[in-house]
Amino acid sequence: MSKPRIVTVCKYNQARSITSAAILRRFFPDHEVLSAGIQADPFQPIPSSILQILDEWEITEFDERSTKVVDLPPLLKTDLVLCADAEVRSKLIEQLRIDDFEDYSIRILEEFSYSSLEIPVDPVSMDESDTKTQLARAIILSIRAVRGEFSIKQPITKSSFPFDRIEHLKSQKVLLEAIHQNQGVIIDSGFSIPNELLWQVNSTTFEQINPNRLEVPVNTQLGSRVLISKYEIDRTARIFLSNKYFQWLEELAAGQSTYLLAQPQSELPRARHHEAILSLIHS
Repeated sequence: MSKPRIVTVCKYNQARSITSAAILRRFFPDHEVLSAGIQADPFQPIPSSILQILDEWEITEFDERSTKVVDLPPLLKTDLVLCADAEVRSKLIEQLRIDDFEDYSIRILEEFSYSSLEIPVDPVSMDESDTKTQLARAIILSIRAVRGEFSIKQPITKSSFPFDRIEHLKSQKVLLEAIHQNQGVIIDSGFSIPNELLWQVNSTTFEQINPNRLEVPVNTQLGSRVLISKYEIDRTARIFLSNKYFQWLEELAAGQSTYLLAQPQSELPRARHHEAILSLIHS
């Protein structure tokens, strides 16, 4: 029996789609994952700037050359095709001459976003910080799409990436009420800049964790609490993208509701926006 197939598509197949495909191969090994671009050039090398980011994030499962959409194997109606944006979807349908496209599962990443802070755009000509942000957005939405389309349970019950402190406070109240009702935990995913002061308005019990040595706290079932990093952690992207972090989330969520709250975007340096976005990876 053949594996279920996923195809990620962007404009040039040199940034968003190759990065998403690589991470999907990591977390969904029982699926076949392909990637392509509507204007891809197989003879154009992947930009060194993208390769540097993939290396920093410890992503090794990427395609080393771009693929044209027209060079893909024939699409099946059982395939999940994830397009970076509406233009890419339109061009893909046109190039592959799919008349009955409504019978196919050809989706746009934006359909799986919870807020505008998660929607990726083409990172061409962007600096490193903004490029990382777009790649992070493409990653989390691709994983969310696969889980949704193939009915794969996600370990995080609910997540939130607030824009500012006001939105953060509102999210706190919603999630704290949820864990008090369901005896769950909230992960404060600001591993790089842990800030308990963001929670000072609410009476909160903290449990400190070490993101570099993730272990499920033995007493999380004894009461509702917020898990927060004990240290400031560098290069948190590699943690969020690791199988170890995923396994930790699954263990944590095995017997309780698990929620996640990222730090407000307005409180973070632009160079760290991608870390907050990647913390939403399994939600």
